[in-house]
Amino acid sequence: MVDAFLLEHQINPLIYAIGGGLNPASIKDQMIRARMMVDKAYEAALIGPKRALLVIGLGAAGATASLHAAMLGVETILVEKRSNPFYLQRESTRELNPTAYDWPHTHWHEGIMPWGDTPRMPLVWAAGKANDIAAAWLSQLEEISRILPHLSIRMNQPVLVNNVCMNNKDGMLDIQISPEEIRPFGMLLACTGSGPECCEIGTYTGMQFWGSNTLQNDNLGTDNTPVQVAISGCGDGALQDYLHILTGNYAPECYSRLKDKMPLTVQPIFHTIEQAILSAETQAQAALKWSTTQQNDHKILNRLHNIHTRQVDILLENKVIIKRVKKLIVNRSIDIKLFHSCTHFTTCYPINRFLVILIERYLKKMEDKETIKPETKLISVVSADPENHKCKNNSNACYGKQHIIQYAQHVRCTEQNIPITEQTEANVIIIRHGITPSQNEFQTDDIRQILPLHIA
Repeated sequence: MVDAFLLEHQINPLIYAIGGGLNPASIKDQMIRARMMVDKAYEAALIGPKRALLVIGLGAAGATASLHAAMLGVETILVEKRSNPFYLQRESTRELNPTAYDWPHTHWHEGIMPWGDTPRMPLVWAAGKANDIAAAWLSQLEEISRILPHLSIRMNQPVLVNNVCMNNKDGMLDIQISPEEIRPFGMLLACTGSGPECCEIGTYTGMQFWGSNTLQNDNLGTDNTPVQVAISGCGDGALQDYLHILTGNYAPECYSRLKDKMPLTVQPIFHTIEQAILSAETQAQAALKWSTTQQNDHKILNRLHNIHTRQVDILLENKVIIKRVKKLIVNRSIDIKLFHSCTHFTTCYPINRFLVILIERYLKKMEDKETIKPETKLISVVSADPENHKCKNNSNACYGKQHIIQYAQHVRCTEQNIPITEQTEANVIIIRHGITPSQNEFQTDDIRQILPLHIA
């Protein structure tokens, strides 16, 4: 019987990938996929004492797969085309948390992987800044690899993927892993990640999600008064930036500050709301797994968005909670607008969806401020002072400069109406339009999955 998990990640016979269009795709999700791939490949005898494993890509997933396979006694070669492992995280100061995206499950606040008595993973990590986590991973990788005779790590070595062929005699892959070396492998596992971020509109390019995070600086690192922010997108990247700009914190810290040390009379409200959201998110995740049309996705996500909104409105009926939400917002002087092209956000993690709706509803109801513009889509971004500044797809040169934004109204994900256009100005413009599909040979299709919260 063919293992369904292996089949879903198969590119060609004996070639598998856990990058590209997989959803969900947090770092924790990718590490769980990597561990599961190795376990299932080992059980299926694709890899073993006489069938080596080639892993391409030294990120969190590639390191997890390689270490775990070597621990099982599988000869494992891990190759990375760059000179540095964990390259996305090593230069970023964004906050990462391995369990926050599991909210509202009760362990969401643990902030460590693995947590409690859940099975051990090859790499252990706790909530913190991305660059610090990457440094800790590298230290663990170096320490563990020294005692694993079956593991070989090769940096600055791209695999010549055009020279991969099936050896029908012994059912192995003959792979040229360097100009001088061809070796047989029982399996190739590509952990090459997804493609580049979509941060451009025309000649304007915004800051990268994994780039230097200037949003944590005073006045967002600009000299502008006021700071006028425009965020385009409706996934986790856009929602994270919206929260971070208004509160100065990421979602886990926001929710902890909202809920911790609440009066006993208020705690049952949170419990009821968390249960309602957990039920709604579970239903939506299962429904989206089998949805095949944009129209059906819209119905599922719109219903989910409305459930979150109803639960937020219940919270905002309580005066104690209103005061807590008010304290969360520390950057009221910033003029911020989040543009997104439907009535709902896309598939994103529950804690981001819930907190953004909470902040938005509070500001609208209590302070009469509009910070989210649904059913809109940015069309163009151009310099407001073209004599002194021109957009040339240079994010650093454009950051903090005044720009004119043209956007369409009455836009929905299921409709192609002729939009009505409006314009506004902003000096911090963030484009979070997802990921451009990678052009490498190991690109997977867009696949929605329901992953376990931890390894069994």
